[in-house]
Amino acid sequence: MRVLFSLIVLLFSSSLLAQTDTKATAENMVCSHLFGNYSNDLPKKKVRSVLKSKESFFSKINPLRYTATGLMFVYQNVFSEQISSSCVYEVSCSEMTKKSIEYHGLIKGTFIGLSQLTNCSKSILHDHESFEISDDEKVINSVSEND
Repeated sequence: MRVLFSLIVLLFSSSLLAQTDTKATAENMVCSHLFGNYSNDLPKKKVRSVLKSKESFFSKINPLRYTATGLMFVYQNVFSEQISSSCVYEVSCSEMTKKSIEYHGLIKGTFIGLSQLTNCSKSILHDHESFEISDDEKVINSVSEND
């Protein structure tokens, strides 16, 4: 009797496992058929480091650099999120400042970023030619323009 009971339990459990495998296989087939054309390859964000290998030792340990980087981080993650919805520039003020500092250096890059920040209003659209404005009505700006 025990052998018969254990045989019934074994057959019953194997049929349950077989059904779950069939169900999982069917779900995988349906998902691959419906979403097979899509991929989840998102562009990787380039991480910019304060400590670049090509810079001198004194440039790497400069406390002013870390202070400026920290202030920029706080501005981008706290204040910029609040005002970025009404930004009229294609590249935001904080991103422009970071790129300008990398391209021109700390002092000139900071002034370029502050200049863009002070011009951040809808009226700036009237000061630019039509070819300098994108289709979504944002001013096209880049770091190389500010040489």
